[in-house]
Amino acid sequence: MRVLPLFALAAPLVSAIQFLEPVANSTLIKGETYRVTWSSVDTDPTKFSIYLVNFVDWPPFYIQVASDVPTTAGEHEVTVPCDVNTSWGFQFNAINGTNVYVIYAQTPRFFVRDSDGDCIDAGPVPPPGDPSPTCKPVTVTETVTSTVYSTVYPDA
Repeated sequence: MRVLPLFALAAPLVSAIQFLEPVANSTLIKGETYRVTWSSVDTDPTKFSIYLVNFVDWPPFYIQVASDVPTTAGEHEVTVPCDVNTSWGFQFNAINGTNVYVIYAQTPRFFVRDSDGDCIDAGPVPPPGDPSPTCKPVTVTETVTSTVYSTVYPDA
């Protein structure tokens, strides 16, 4: 029975996905592409999504910048979107697919600032070997119809 407390002490020593870059308080520029790196162990999920988040500012902000990233790759390039606020408190989160409530790892907080020139949104960077590396625009058209019934009474 005395072995259980030892396991409880050893549990935090077992590592999982841990971001290595970007480092705390670094500055990323809108529209620029950066290499996000991490370490992992064999019990980690096989793939994850990367979200850019800021829960320091109000309202909270999050946007997906990469999906289906192979955990064993250890790195992935992401582009900072042009339409985010210039602020401190941003982080990259490793997320379970699109479920933003399951966070595998977070980078330390960093700054995002405006670019010196025109900011060009490149969109998400696909994972290596993605058969469809470009997103195609989709137009959705919706038609709404309604019928109104009314009863007209003659003046009495």
